[in-house]
Amino acid sequence: QTALIAPGAPPGWARTLSQVTTRVDKWLWAARFFKTRSAATDAVAGGRVHVNGERVKPAKDVHVGDTVAISIGALQRTVVVTGVAEKRGSAVVAATLYAETPESIERGERDRLQRRLARPLGADLGERPTKQARRRLDRRQLEIVAFDRGHYTSWSACGLPYLVGDLVHDPDDLIARTPEQFRASGIEVALGHDVEAIDLAARTVLVRGPDGTRTEPFDQLVIATGSVPVRPDLPGARAAGIHGIQTIGDGIALRADVDAGARTAVVVGGGYIGLEMAEALHRRGLQVCVVERSAQPMGTLDPDMGMLVGDAIRGLGIELHSGVSVEAFATGADGRVNAVHTGEGVVDADIVVLGLGVRPASELAARAGLEVGVTGGIVTDARMATSAAGVWAAGDCAEIFHRVSRRPVAIALGTHANKEGRVVGVNATGGSLSFPGVIGTAVTKLCEFEIGRTGLSEREAVAAGIASVSAKIEFAIVGTSTPTELVRALASEPATWFGT
Repeated sequence: QTALIAPGAPPGWARTLSQVTTRVDKWLWAARFFKTRSAATDAVAGGRVHVNGERVKPAKDVHVGDTVAISIGALQRTVVVTGVAEKRGSAVVAATLYAETPESIERGERDRLQRRLARPLGADLGERPTKQARRRLDRRQLEIVAFDRGHYTSWSACGLPYLVGDLVHDPDDLIARTPEQFRASGIEVALGHDVEAIDLAARTVLVRGPDGTRTEPFDQLVIATGSVPVRPDLPGARAAGIHGIQTIGDGIALRADVDAGARTAVVVGGGYIGLEMAEALHRRGLQVCVVERSAQPMGTLDPDMGMLVGDAIRGLGIELHSGVSVEAFATGADGRVNAVHTGEGVVDADIVVLGLGVRPASELAARAGLEVGVTGGIVTDARMATSAAGVWAAGDCAEIFHRVSRRPVAIALGTHANKEGRVVGVNATGGSLSFPGVIGTAVTKLCEFEIGRTGLSEREAVAAGIASVSAKIEFAIVGTSTPTELVRALASEPATWFGT
C-alpha cells in the first residue's frame, strides 16, 4: 500500500513523482507538498492524524478540517481530517508529492517560482546537496548546475587503497552514481570545469571549462570543494613517481606505476591513508617503508595506542621509521624519484606515496570574502550556512562543531560530508535541518587488525581543558560476552576499572 496526501490540493494538481515509502503503523506514507503554488511544505516532522478512523502520520501542516486527497493503490478518495494528536514526532519522507503548475499561470509567476542552484563539487560529498534539493522541488522550480574540475562524480575516496591493492579491479566500481544518472534526475553536471571566482554581490560564479570562461548566475550557492593533500616543501617533492592520493585519477596513476614493475615504496606519513596505502602496496608484493615524523603512527590516537598500531605494522613485514623526518627526495637521470633522504639515512624508493593528511580547500571561499575559521575551514553554522546569505558549505572544506570539545574542527571524513550535504540540500531549498556536529569517530583496517576511535584522545581532552581518566583494557570475547557488554560493565562499575 502507498498512501499519499495533499492537503488543500485542487483536483488535478497532485502528481506523484516517486513512491519510496516507509511503514508508519499499518500505513506506508509519503510526504512533501505544495499548499499553494508558491510555497513548499516539508514533511519531515508531523503529528498523527485520524482520517476516517485510521491513524496516519502526514506533514506537520495538516490540520483538523483540512481536505485530504488519499490514494491507496487503485482506491482514491477525499476525506476531511478529524483529529490531530498533540505530540509531534518526526516522519521519514517516504515519497514526494508535487503541485503541478497549470499552464494558465502567467509566465512571470512561473519564473518567480524558479530557483537556480550552482555548486562546485566535492568527491565524498558527491551530489548529496543537489539530490536533496531535487527531491524538494519540481524541475520547473529548481535548476541545478554542478561544476567539478575532475572527471568523476560520487566516487569512494575510501576505496582508493583497494584500487591500488587490486582488490578493486575496475575504477568504475568505485563510482556510486554517474553524470548520466544525475542528468536523468534533472541535475546538470559539468565535469572538467573549474570555478575560479565567486562574486557574492552579483550572485555569479566564474567558471573555466574546455570551451573557455563563462559566468554562471545563482540564487543559492553550495561550496563543496573538499580538501587539498599536504605536500612537503622539500627538494625533489614534485618529481615523477611521487604520488598524492585523493582522486580516482591519483589511484589509477599509482597503480600504473606498481603494474610497471615497482619493487620498493616509501610512504611518508603514518596516518589513516598512509597506513592503508602501505598495506595495499605490501599486498602487491612491494618492499614498503613508512616514515613517520611523530614518535608513533596514527597521531589521532594516544601514544600507547599508536604503539600497538606500530607493532602491528612491523608484524606485517612493513618497515616503520617513527620519530624520523623526511629531508629530500632524490631523482635519477630520468627525473623520477629513486630514493628518500631521511634523518636516519637514505631509503630506496621506486615510488613514494604522500600520506601527510589534508587541509580544507577554502581558498575560493576566502577570496570571495567568506569567513574562514581557525582550522582553515569555511565557517558554518548548524544549518551549514556560511557568513554570506544564500551561500552554503559542506564536506571537507567546512569548519564544523565538535560536540565533546565544544570547539570548531575540520575533520575530513566522508561520513560527515554526506550528512552535511543532506542538510544543505534541504536548507538551500527552503527547508530546515541542522547538523549537530561531530564526535570524531573514525575506523580503519590493517590486514586482520581493526582500529577505531571516537570522542577525544587524552591529548585532545587536555587541550580542551577537560579532566579525564584513562585505562588500558585487554580482553578476549568468551562465550556470549561482547564488546557492548564490556562497555556496559565499564559504565555501571567505573570504580572497578578506573579506581576511586
